[in-house]
Amino acid sequence: LKYYHEAGQEKPENSGSWIKLITTAIQIDNNDVAEKALSDFMIYWPQHPNNWKFKGILFAKKGNWAAAVTSYQKGVECSPQDPSLRNQLAEAQLINGDPEKALEHAIISINNDDSRPDSFKILSRILASLKRYDESLHALCTAKDKREQINQYAYGNINVNLRYITKQLLVAESLII
Repeated sequence: LKYYHEAGQEKPENSGSWIKLITTAIQIDNNDVAEKALSDFMIYWPQHPNNWKFKGILFAKKGNWAAAVTSYQKGVECSPQDPSLRNQLAEAQLINGDPEKALEHAIISINNDDSRPDSFKILSRILASLKRYDESLHALCTAKDKREQINQYAYGNINVNLRYITKQLLVAESLII
């Protein structure tokens, strides 16, 4: 964390260091560092859409779902095509007791990018809360199918890489012998 904080201080125009610092702090539940870094980040990058996402995450971690919803809504205003922000907004709205609004954002998220299993999982939870169980089950099955497609794609890439590495090793071995 110290490295990313120093990098952000030395080159405040480099948003990557700030984002990595805040993300890492959130992941390890060091919310004080995340809040301080976010505060500094917002000085240098006041219009960055991640500001609102990070604020929403920090509010959600504190259980302040109304404030999380407000932060995610501002993030969506800055970056309306971002499915991750839409999913976070939908989830916060569901937890905050507004499943109808959550459903709107979940559908927009899927319309923007229908390849994300997490979008369908959130949609499934929202539909279940609305007692639309058949649709919920269908969304959950779609999430499972999307996850399997991603895993198959990753597995295929691993196999391609292994074949390439094996060929390179055989070539290197033939040069040595």
